[in-house]
Order: sequence, then structure tokens, then C-alpha cells
Amino acid sequence: MNEVIGQIHYFPWSIGSANETVDIIGTHVECPFYGSPVLSIVQGAELFISSRHEKFTPLGASFDTLQNKYTVFEAPHGILAHKHNSRSSLSLLYDKKYQTIEFQMIGAVKQQEEKVENALNGIVLGWSQFFDDLIENNHVQENSQGFYQSNQLPWKTINSKLCDLAGKEEEPRMALIIHIARKMEKNITDVVNGARKILLRTRKMLPAERLAEVDTTCVQWLVRQAGRTLAEKAAMNRHQLLGITREESFNTLENMVLKDFILRCEQECHRYIQTEVRDKFKENKKAQDVNKFKNLCTVLKTREQLENVAAPPPGFSPNYALQNDSRYRLIWKQYQRLIRQEDEEDRIWDWQSRLWSDIVRVLVNTRLHSRSKMEEILNSNLSVRKEQNLGSRVYAGCEPGPFVDKKECPDFVLEIVHSDQAEKHPVTRKLGRTGGHMFLVANSLNEDIRSRVIIIWAVHLASSENKLSWQALCESAQQNLKRHQSSLEDRQRRFPVLKGLVFASDIDNTRVDFYPETDVALMNVPIDQRRWVETLNKMEEVLDLLLDEFLGVLNV
Repeated sequence: MNEVIGQIHYFPWSIGSANETVDIIGTHVECPFYGSPVLSIVQGAELFISSRHEKFTPLGASFDTLQNKYTVFEAPHGILAHKHNSRSSLSLLYDKKYQTIEFQMIGAVKQQEEKVENALNGIVLGWSQFFDDLIENNHVQENSQGFYQSNQLPWKTINSKLCDLAGKEEEPRMALIIHIARKMEKNITDVVNGARKILLRTRKMLPAERLAEVDTTCVQWLVRQAGRTLAEKAAMNRHQLLGITREESFNTLENMVLKDFILRCEQECHRYIQTEVRDKFKENKKAQDVNKFKNLCTVLKTREQLENVAAPPPGFSPNYALQNDSRYRLIWKQYQRLIRQEDEEDRIWDWQSRLWSDIVRVLVNTRLHSRSKMEEILNSNLSVRKEQNLGSRVYAGCEPGPFVDKKECPDFVLEIVHSDQAEKHPVTRKLGRTGGHMFLVANSLNEDIRSRVIIIWAVHLASSENKLSWQALCESAQQNLKRHQSSLEDRQRRFPVLKGLVFASDIDNTRVDFYPETDVALMNVPIDQRRWVETLNKMEEVLDLLLDEFLGVLNV
């Protein structure tokens, strides 16, 4: 299969740009990596990660060219810059044929082994933990249908959640093991000391006077022994007979889970101390809690009750004790969280650019919801996935809005459109080739005024070793936006006016920088979540500038 069935583009806006595009031909593709490449594949073809058979989800609406119709997909990190060399390719299904394509992305940050410090890996895990904390700390409320929605939070509360993270630069990041350490420190000791045990019926040689119970096998053995009476038979066997005895055993499924949980917690505590605490934060309360819990696990794993307990079997189902015993039920809940984190750690790393897109959406939506100049027509809630889906933690369709401004600009409505729902919107369904992660659509009530769209791109520059200046990034986005505007205007009457806003992640910068250009503005955003509240404050100025300019034109 040597035909061109797709292309890889350096940036989400680079579709159709010859200088920022590489054709996918054959089984090997090589190109530079800048953090958030996208793939445009002929419609009808499907993409999978070879090792996990994860099916990719489209980014935005499909788009037409003179030759064919194409679908855009976000690419996994470095396709795939992973610490395990076995996962470095994608599978493509087209015309009922599979093809494996290897990608060599030059400049992608590789995931390192656990014992080696990796700032990016720790921060990416912190992003996912941020969404877990939103669910964990959410006060569950009953909705009108009588169901409890623990993963839904009013948008008005997100701002305060982000403010709680501010000012915590002088302490290690929050992690799941900290929650487990604080919640389980007292409980786990009680569970080990009062571990459930069972009585096992076993056959063994017993003194004749202690023989109390036999079974068929014991009787058959007894018949074969020399002697006419029990006394004679016992005398021939050093006054011992084969019988049934009952022995205590702690080797039950619930104790297998308990022991495995303790071992995993000890390992996770050690990793957290090595990668997050180090010498810098030894006196911090989080570090002390984790270190204390690690020492406790080291002691508990050697207790006599757990000495002969085996590892849990693979793919087991929880038994009655794990589901209904109040002590073991708590262990089982935390054990599942720990296992899920370990299973999803690699997936979060592979799809960190999609997770960054979710973070940008949350920041933009939070700021627009709290913008004093606007009034939300309908109430809305942030809906968070309890488990990642190709790195994504936020459901599409939970965006706030539509918004109106009755005082200053009463003749427009502002809508926020997620890329997953762009196909359904009459304006954004024509913008698939722009690669936008979300769209701010301003429609005037006056039909003679063209709609305005701000395309928001989330670019994860922090995951690349190739450093670009903000001027180069803005110039690339601006040139491609003009090209998209010109190309699409030729095909559609009264095509909306387009502007762009780029959110670029930065691993080195600790402040928020804003670079306004004519058609595309850029925000340089620190990837540390403790700096996101500063991003919100700066974003208020940015959105005021962009929207006031846009809506001012609408009212001319």
C-alpha cells in the first residue's frame, strides 16, 4: 500500500500546509515533533495503537478536498515516546486491510524509568490527579431525577478549586498515595491485626489418642496397615494414625488483596519520595505523611498473619468479604484506585496532549462563565470522566452557555463548541480542516452581519525538546488561519470571520505571557497546575480584548 492515505501535520492548524506536513507513505514516517501533531486520514480508514488496539476518536468535523474526504485525529505523544520500546507504531485499517506504520518523531520527550527524575511525567500525572480530586472533594447532590452525580460540578465552583491550588509551589504535588496514606493509616493496622482466617480440614499423622475425625481416604489408609486392632496398627506407625485435623489459615482472597495492597502502597510511597519529595520537601506535611505510611507498610508486610499469604490470582472477582465487610471494603476501594492509576499511567502519558486540551477547555470555560459582562442563558455543570478515555477526562457538551450581553451588546449570542460536537453545529461543521480544539461562535441577531469564530488551539509544547519562539508559533498559526479563511470563503457564501487563540504549554516558564497579534493571539501557559489561577486572571484581560473587538465589529 504505497498510496498516500493520510498525512501528519506539525500543528493542529497545519492541515494543507506543505511546509508543515509529511505524507504517510509505506510503513515508516519521520518528522519533527512540536508537541501536538495531528493526523488527517482518508475517511473510512481507522487508526489504532498497535499494542492496545485503542481506536482513535476524531478531532472536529471531517473536511473535503478535491481528491477525497478526510478525518482529523490527535496523535499520541511522540507516536509513541514511551519507556517500553515495544510500543512505537500505529495500526491503520483501510479497505479491510491492516497496515502497521512506525513513526520516528524527532524531539519528543521520552518517558523515563521510575527511579529517574522526570518533571514532565510527574506533572502529567498531577493533571489527571487534579480531575480525580475534583470528584473526590465534590459534595454529592441529588438531581431532579433522583440520581447522585458525584462527577458533576457547577462551573462557578471551578474557579475556587483552582484558587485552592495557588500558592503551593513550595510543597510537592498532590498524589493519590497521599490520599491513601491519610485515609488508611489507622484503618490498615486494625485490618491486619484482625485479619480474617479460616479453618482448613487437612489430613496428617496424629497421635492415636488425638484421632477424632477420619474420612474415606483415612479409612482406606488404615485398612492397609498391619495389625488387627487400632492399637496394633498405631504401634506399627510410631503410635500415630492418619486423621483429619483443622488448621487456621490466613490465605484467603481478602488477605491476598490486603497484602498486595500493602506492597503496592510501599512501592508507590518510595516512588513519590524519590521523584517528588527528594531533599527539597523533606519537612513538608505531605512528605512526612507518605514517609510515615511507607514505614508502616514495611512493618505490616512482615506480620505473621501475612507471612504465608499468596499473591491474588490474575483477573479475580471480589468475594463476599471484599464487598461487604466494612474493613475490607475500604481496602478494596483504595486497592482498585491504586490499580487503576498504575494501569492508566502509561495511557495518560501517551495521550497527554489530549489531556492538555481538556485543561485548556476547562480554563477557558471557567473564565467565560465568570465573565461579568455576560449572562448565561442556561445553567451548566462540568462533567468529569471517572476514568480517562484516550487521555480525555471531560465530557463534551458540558460547556457553559450560550451567553448574552444585554447591556453593551444585546444583539449577539456567544456559544462554546467542543471539537467533538463541531460536526453538529451549523458554523463549526465547516471548520474541520482548521484543527480547532474548541470554538467560540458569536452570532448576531442581525442576519446581515457575518458570524465571528475564535478558534482555540491547545499546543503541548512542553512535551517537545524542539523549542520554538512565540513569534514563530504565531506566524505559523496566523499564515495557516489566513489560508483556511481564504480557501473556505471561496466555497461558502457569507463564511464567518475567523480569529485564533493559541494556548501553548511551557515547562520552564513560571509566569503567564500573552502575545497579541493581528489575527492570532498566543498565551504561554505554565504547565504546573498551581499556576493556573494566574492563567485565569490573565485570561480575563485576553478574552475582554478579543471579544470586545469581535463584538464591537458585530455591532457596526
